[in-house]
Amino acid sequence: MNAPIEQQDPKYQIELCELQADPVFQSRNEVGPEFFKLLDRDRFPNLRSLGLKITSMFGSSYMGESAFSTMKFVKNKQRAKLTDESLSHLLRLCTEDVNVDIHALVSVFIIK
Repeated sequence: MNAPIEQQDPKYQIELCELQADPVFQSRNEVGPEFFKLLDRDRFPNLRSLGLKITSMFGSSYMGESAFSTMKFVKNKQRAKLTDESLSHLLRLCTEDVNVDIHALVSVFIIK
């Protein structure tokens, strides 16, 4: 989508002109959050901030949809008798990035 620079908020106009004229960014193919992360904080503070805010708006929707899909997978016909508490624990295990040190846990139970 192309939008004329002169129709944008004045605080973005200079940064948009600089960005458009920068040969480094003309050769880049990144889009979305990856593109805005490339922008220098000092040179493009307003565009970087705006871009990251806009792209982060969809994170919570994605997490909700992902959790719902996981719940449908966990609570299938074969597991129809899961309690709410068990389902809650399973969803937490499936949706969080938890690193478990199995060796440390097992070593507690090994009798020497």
